[in-house]
Amino acid sequence: MQFFVKEEHSSAGEFQKREFSWFQGNKGASFAPVHGFFSLPLARTEFSWVRGDRAMQNFTRRELICAGALGCFLPTTAWAHKVKLPERFEPQLINTRRDDWMNGDIHVVPDDFFLYFMLEDGMAIRYGVGVGRKGLYEPGEFTVDRKAKWPWWRPTNAMIRREPHKYAKYKDGLKGGPNNPLGARALYLHDDDGRDTYLRIHGTNAPETIGSAVSNGCARLTNEHVKDLYDRVEIGARVFLYPKVTTA
Repeated sequence: MQFFVKEEHSSAGEFQKREFSWFQGNKGASFAPVHGFFSLPLARTEFSWVRGDRAMQNFTRRELICAGALGCFLPTTAWAHKVKLPERFEPQLINTRRDDWMNGDIHVVPDDFFLYFMLEDGMAIRYGVGVGRKGLYEPGEFTVDRKAKWPWWRPTNAMIRREPHKYAKYKDGLKGGPNNPLGARALYLHDDDGRDTYLRIHGTNAPETIGSAVSNGCARLTNEHVKDLYDRVEIGARVFLYPKVTTA
Protein backbone atom coordinates (compact mmCIF):
# COMPACT_ATOMS: atom_id res chain seq x y z
CA MET A 1 0.00 0.00 0.00
CA GLN A 2 1.36 3.42 -0.91
CA PHE A 3 0.38 6.88 0.21
CA PHE A 4 1.15 10.34 -1.06
CA VAL A 5 1.39 13.53 0.93
CA LYS A 6 0.64 16.78 -0.82
CA GLU A 7 1.86 19.81 1.05
CA GLU A 8 0.86 23.31 -0.02
CA HIS A 9 1.83 26.52 1.68
CA SER A 10 2.17 30.20 1.08
CA SER A 11 5.24 31.99 2.39
CA ALA A 12 6.32 35.60 1.86
CA GLY A 13 3.56 36.03 -0.69
CA GLU A 14 4.70 33.11 -2.83
CA PHE A 15 2.67 29.96 -3.33
CA GLN A 16 4.63 26.75 -3.19
CA LYS A 17 3.67 23.11 -3.54
CA ARG A 18 5.42 19.79 -3.21
CA GLU A 19 4.38 16.16 -3.15
CA PHE A 20 5.91 13.07 -1.61
CA SER A 21 4.72 9.56 -0.94
CA TRP A 22 5.04 7.04 1.83
CA PHE A 23 4.99 3.29 1.31
CA GLN A 24 3.56 0.93 3.88
CA GLY A 25 3.71 -2.85 3.84
CA ASN A 26 1.00 -5.25 4.94
CA LYS A 27 2.07 -4.97 8.59
CA GLY A 28 3.04 -1.32 8.47
CA ALA A 29 1.22 1.85 9.33
CA SER A 30 -1.67 3.34 7.42
CA PHE A 31 -2.44 7.03 7.14
CA ALA A 32 -6.00 8.27 7.33
CA PRO A 33 -7.10 10.98 4.86
CA VAL A 34 -6.49 14.38 6.41
CA HIS A 35 -7.43 17.81 5.09
CA GLY A 36 -6.95 20.81 7.35
CA PHE A 37 -5.20 23.95 8.42
CA PHE A 38 -3.49 24.78 11.67
CA SER A 39 -3.51 28.31 12.98
CA LEU A 40 -0.11 28.75 14.58
CA PRO A 41 1.65 32.03 13.73
CA LEU A 42 3.43 30.24 10.89
CA ALA A 43 3.19 30.11 7.13
CA ARG A 44 -0.24 28.81 6.17
CA THR A 45 0.02 25.12 5.42
CA GLU A 46 -2.35 22.47 4.11
CA PHE A 47 -1.65 18.76 4.24
CA SER A 48 -3.54 16.24 2.10
CA TRP A 49 -2.86 12.55 2.61
CA VAL A 50 -3.94 10.68 -0.50
CA ARG A 51 -3.83 6.96 -1.30
CA GLY A 52 -2.21 6.07 -4.57
CA ASP A 53 0.12 3.77 -6.47
CA ARG A 54 2.70 6.08 -8.07
CA ALA A 55 6.40 5.84 -7.35
CA MET A 56 7.91 7.64 -4.36
CA GLN A 57 9.03 11.14 -5.26
CA ASN A 58 10.48 14.30 -3.69
CA PHE A 59 11.00 12.66 -0.32
CA THR A 60 14.03 13.97 1.53
CA ARG A 61 15.99 11.83 3.95
CA ARG A 62 14.80 13.98 6.86
CA GLU A 63 11.16 13.62 5.86
CA LEU A 64 11.57 9.90 5.37
CA ILE A 65 13.02 9.50 8.86
CA CYS A 66 10.28 11.63 10.40
CA ALA A 67 7.53 9.87 8.47
CA GLY A 68 8.97 6.58 9.66
CA ALA A 69 8.83 7.84 13.24
CA LEU A 70 5.17 8.66 12.78
CA GLY A 71 4.47 5.36 11.06
CA CYS A 72 5.89 3.45 14.00
CA PHE A 73 2.95 4.48 16.15
CA LEU A 74 0.13 4.54 13.61
CA PRO A 75 -0.85 0.92 13.01
CA THR A 76 -4.33 0.57 11.61
CA THR A 77 -6.01 -0.48 14.87
CA ALA A 78 -3.78 1.09 17.51
CA TRP A 79 -5.73 4.33 17.81
CA ALA A 80 -9.18 2.84 18.31
CA HIS A 81 -10.92 5.21 20.75
CA LYS A 82 -14.13 4.55 22.60
CA VAL A 83 -14.99 8.07 21.46
CA LYS A 84 -14.15 8.87 17.85
CA LEU A 85 -11.93 11.93 17.63
CA PRO A 86 -12.10 14.45 14.79
CA GLU A 87 -9.34 13.64 12.32
CA ARG A 88 -7.47 16.84 13.14
CA PHE A 89 -6.90 15.59 16.71
CA GLU A 90 -5.30 12.32 15.65
CA PRO A 91 -1.46 12.36 15.63
CA GLN A 92 -0.03 13.93 12.50
CA LEU A 93 3.46 14.57 11.21
CA ILE A 94 3.85 18.21 10.20
CA ASN A 95 6.53 20.70 9.29
CA THR A 96 6.21 23.65 11.67
CA ARG A 97 8.77 25.69 9.71
CA ARG A 98 10.09 26.93 13.05
CA ASP A 99 13.85 26.90 13.47
CA ASP A 100 13.55 28.14 17.07
CA TRP A 101 11.56 25.11 18.29
CA MET A 102 14.16 22.59 19.41
CA ASN A 103 14.20 18.82 19.03
CA GLY A 104 12.60 17.15 22.07
CA ASP A 105 10.68 20.23 23.23
CA ILE A 106 6.92 20.31 23.75
CA HIS A 107 4.72 23.22 22.66
CA VAL A 108 1.05 23.50 23.66
CA VAL A 109 -1.10 25.98 21.70
CA PRO A 110 -4.33 26.17 23.74
CA ASP A 111 -6.60 27.98 21.31
CA ASP A 112 -5.99 25.30 18.68
CA PHE A 113 -5.98 22.42 21.20
CA PHE A 114 -2.73 21.08 19.78
CA LEU A 115 0.46 19.77 21.38
CA TYR A 116 3.60 19.64 19.26
CA PHE A 117 6.44 17.26 20.08
CA MET A 118 9.44 18.50 18.16
CA LEU A 119 11.61 16.31 15.97
CA GLU A 120 14.58 17.50 13.93
CA ASP A 121 14.64 20.43 11.50
CA GLY A 122 11.26 21.86 12.44
CA MET A 123 9.33 18.62 11.97
CA ALA A 124 6.88 17.71 14.73
CA ILE A 125 4.28 15.20 15.79
CA ARG A 126 1.06 17.03 16.52
CA TYR A 127 -1.48 15.63 18.99
CA GLY A 128 -4.93 16.88 19.95
CA VAL A 129 -5.30 17.93 23.59
CA GLY A 130 -7.74 19.26 26.13
CA VAL A 131 -6.58 22.26 28.19
CA GLY A 132 -7.43 24.24 31.31
CA ARG A 133 -10.78 25.96 31.48
CA LYS A 134 -11.26 29.69 31.86
CA GLY A 135 -9.33 31.09 34.81
CA LEU A 136 -7.36 27.90 35.41
CA TYR A 137 -5.11 27.66 32.37
CA GLU A 138 -1.55 28.64 33.31
CA PRO A 139 0.85 29.62 30.50
CA GLY A 140 4.58 29.52 30.98
CA GLU A 141 7.81 27.63 30.39
CA PHE A 142 8.39 24.44 32.36
CA THR A 143 10.56 21.34 32.58
CA VAL A 144 9.55 17.68 32.66
CA ASP A 145 10.94 16.59 36.03
CA ARG A 146 9.25 13.22 36.39
CA LYS A 147 7.32 10.65 34.38
CA ALA A 148 4.89 8.01 35.65
CA LYS A 149 2.92 5.11 34.21
CA TRP A 150 -0.65 4.72 35.48
CA PRO A 151 0.05 7.46 38.03
CA TRP A 152 -1.42 7.90 41.48
CA TRP A 153 -3.51 11.06 41.75
CA ARG A 154 -4.77 13.40 44.43
CA PRO A 155 -6.72 16.59 43.72
CA THR A 156 -4.99 19.75 44.90
CA ASN A 157 -6.33 21.53 47.96
CA ALA A 158 -7.52 24.32 45.68
CA MET A 159 -9.52 21.83 43.63
CA ILE A 160 -11.14 20.42 46.78
CA ARG A 161 -12.05 23.90 48.02
CA ARG A 162 -13.39 24.91 44.61
CA GLU A 163 -15.52 21.81 44.02
CA PRO A 164 -15.79 19.79 47.25
CA HIS A 165 -18.75 17.81 45.95
CA LYS A 166 -16.56 16.49 43.17
CA TYR A 167 -13.11 16.13 44.72
CA ALA A 168 -13.40 15.80 48.53
CA LYS A 169 -13.90 12.05 48.27
CA TYR A 170 -10.46 11.76 46.69
CA LYS A 171 -8.60 13.71 49.40
CA ASP A 172 -6.60 10.58 50.31
CA GLY A 173 -5.70 9.94 46.68
CA LEU A 174 -6.65 7.49 43.96
CA LYS A 175 -4.43 4.72 42.68
CA GLY A 176 -3.60 4.48 39.02
CA GLY A 177 -6.00 2.73 36.69
CA PRO A 178 -8.61 3.25 33.98
CA ASN A 179 -10.83 5.35 36.28
CA ASN A 180 -8.01 7.69 37.33
CA PRO A 181 -8.32 11.19 35.79
CA LEU A 182 -4.60 11.19 34.91
CA GLY A 183 -5.08 8.20 32.66
CA ALA A 184 -2.31 5.93 31.46
CA ARG A 185 0.71 8.25 31.70
CA ALA A 186 1.74 11.57 33.24
CA LEU A 187 4.55 14.06 32.72
CA TYR A 188 5.16 16.25 35.79
CA LEU A 189 5.99 19.88 35.08
CA HIS A 190 8.32 21.89 37.34
CA ASP A 191 9.31 25.54 37.20
CA ASP A 192 12.83 26.91 36.73
CA ASP A 193 13.45 26.72 40.49
CA GLY A 194 12.64 23.01 40.50
CA ARG A 195 9.29 23.41 42.24
CA ASP A 196 6.36 21.21 41.31
CA THR A 197 3.75 23.35 39.58
CA TYR A 198 1.05 20.66 39.90
CA LEU A 199 0.64 21.01 36.15
CA ARG A 200 0.72 17.77 34.21
CA ILE A 201 0.56 16.50 30.67
CA HIS A 202 -1.41 13.31 31.09
CA GLY A 203 -3.91 10.84 29.73
CA THR A 204 -7.59 10.86 30.54
CA ASN A 205 -10.57 8.72 31.41
CA ALA A 206 -12.73 11.15 29.41
CA PRO A 207 -11.41 11.12 25.81
CA GLU A 208 -14.46 13.05 24.62
CA THR A 209 -12.96 16.16 26.25
CA ILE A 210 -10.07 16.35 23.78
CA GLY A 211 -10.44 19.62 21.88
CA SER A 212 -12.07 21.48 24.76
CA ALA A 213 -11.11 23.68 27.71
CA VAL A 214 -12.43 21.79 30.72
CA SER A 215 -9.48 20.81 32.93
CA ASN A 216 -8.10 22.33 36.13
CA GLY A 217 -5.04 23.54 34.24
CA CYS A 218 -3.36 20.42 32.87
CA ALA A 219 -3.08 19.36 29.24
CA ARG A 220 -4.69 15.99 28.52
CA LEU A 221 -4.38 13.53 25.65
CA THR A 222 -6.14 10.27 24.98
CA ASN A 223 -4.49 7.33 26.74
CA GLU A 224 -3.27 5.92 23.42
CA HIS A 225 -1.66 9.19 22.42
CA VAL A 226 -0.09 9.96 25.79
CA LYS A 227 1.54 6.53 25.84
CA ASP A 228 3.28 7.38 22.60
CA LEU A 229 4.28 10.86 23.75
CA TYR A 230 5.54 9.47 27.06
CA ASP A 231 7.94 7.13 25.31
CA ARG A 232 9.38 10.01 23.27
CA VAL A 233 9.83 12.62 26.01
CA GLU A 234 13.00 12.70 28.10
CA ILE A 235 13.40 13.99 31.63
CA GLY A 236 14.52 17.60 31.39
CA ALA A 237 12.52 18.33 28.23
CA ARG A 238 11.29 21.90 27.96
CA VAL A 239 7.54 22.50 27.83
CA PHE A 240 6.01 25.73 26.54
CA LEU A 241 2.37 26.45 27.37
CA TYR A 242 1.38 29.45 25.28
CA PRO A 243 -1.09 32.10 26.47
CA LYS A 244 -4.67 31.90 25.34
CA VAL A 245 -5.87 34.43 22.83
CA THR A 246 -9.54 33.55 23.22
CA THR A 247 -11.39 33.99 26.51
CA ALA A 248 -12.66 30.40 26.70
